[in-house]
Amino acid sequence: MSFIAIKVNEEVHTIYVNPDEFYGDNCVELEIEGSYTSLFYLFEGDDAAGDYCVENQRTLIEDDPEGAIDLIGAETLIQWALGNLAGPGSIKVSSLDEWLELFRDLPLEGQFEEGPHQIVAVSPEIEEHLGFAPTIAYSH
Repeated sequence: MSFIAIKVNEEVHTIYVNPDEFYGDNCVELEIEGSYTSLFYLFEGDDAAGDYCVENQRTLIEDDPEGAIDLIGAETLIQWALGNLAGPGSIKVSSLDEWLELFRDLPLEGQFEEGPHQIVAVSPEIEEHLGFAPTIAYSH
């Protein structure tokens, strides 16, 4: 059986999981010892997590423009079209591209609720399935 050893809230948990239990490329549902079950996204490092967040937000916007208006706000989009600083969050930028780039360094501002969690160890089967040795994870 394959395993992932992950540090959550300063405690290391070893969870047994098969590679075929992954959703998509890098997402797996893990139950943290009687505490809770969450979707964990495993990444090779901080840069990979940031890239994933930017591309995920971009895809959400492209796939659902009306939802993007609700997410970002019509007033913010108008201000960006005028070249002004605006934003739905506390950081103001002057364009959609600049706003998306914020997720590169701040993955918790995007789709994730917790992290980064340190990956302490994984079995070779997990590494083979992913195509890399994960070092961090984010969850929601």
